[in-house]
Amino acid sequence: MSRWVPDIVHATHPLAAQATTTFITNQRSPQTKTAYFGILRKFLAWADNGGWSSLSDLTTLDIKRYETGLLRVRGNGGQAAPRSRAQTLSCLRSYFRALVNVGALTVNPAAEVKGSKASANIGAYPALSSDDVTKLLASMEGDSLQDLQERALIGLMLFACARVGAVTKLTHSDVREAEGRLVVKLDEKGEKEHWVPLSKEADAFFRAFRDASGEGAAWCDPNPEGYVFRRWDKGRKRLTGRPLDRRVCLRIVKRRAERVGLFGVKNHTFRATGITRFINVTGDMERARRLANHSSVNTTKLYDHNDQGVQPHDVDEISFDGVMVR
Repeated sequence: MSRWVPDIVHATHPLAAQATTTFITNQRSPQTKTAYFGILRKFLAWADNGGWSSLSDLTTLDIKRYETGLLRVRGNGGQAAPRSRAQTLSCLRSYFRALVNVGALTVNPAAEVKGSKASANIGAYPALSSDDVTKLLASMEGDSLQDLQERALIGLMLFACARVGAVTKLTHSDVREAEGRLVVKLDEKGEKEHWVPLSKEADAFFRAFRDASGEGAAWCDPNPEGYVFRRWDKGRKRLTGRPLDRRVCLRIVKRRAERVGLFGVKNHTFRATGITRFINVTGDMERARRLANHSSVNTTKLYDHNDQGVQPHDVDEISFDGVMVR
């Protein structure tokens, strides 16, 4: 971990390098740890090449200039999303606070930086329509082991509204049967356990894949850790013992979606689609919150993609007596 720490950190204080690596490793969430590592690595490289001899030379204005520069970081000329810039500032504030706490710095130069507000009325991932879901699932009716796994994977994210991170960690010990239906334990953010009974569709998809990939099944490598979803070896046409990760899942999702003409589909699209459909059918936001395992209904509302934009019937309500359309 310490190999990536640039010279400017070592020049700041004897404790700064250790505090930097500890700051990353102490992040509880794997997602936050990965994100903060990428953010801090880019920022420290920028500072190391910026002519400063120490992090103590950085001012609030320098940090603001860095945040403003994020508007132009994308290679296609686009802007970094407000949420990305807000996450960057949050990381830097926490990082400099950690340096102050160990005595490597006397002040936190990011503490007073005012960043962009990352607010939204709707989630970043649009939901698929019912027709699109039907089309996608109909294209996955093959009976090969790879087909069965990918259908079960997408089915779990869709019908159980599961995060991809929870799905990839799923083991066979996290699956039980109750009243003739499978129930899965999803390890969610903050190390929370979330037991979800599978719908009839997801149950059927899951059982078909489990039956085909059980212990001793053909075309499967040993699976000592008991992972449910594993990487596919194209050369040997076998399931390996290595679990999927979110990047491999994303490649699967994009390949399957683009095959039926759906573009821009991400892992989280299926969670958004499942939650949106549930709200559309039941209208019960509190039950949707429990299903999604959100801590607040306000978070669940971001997944409600029903009638979010201005609809034709909205503008048709604006009419005036005596105005004729020829």
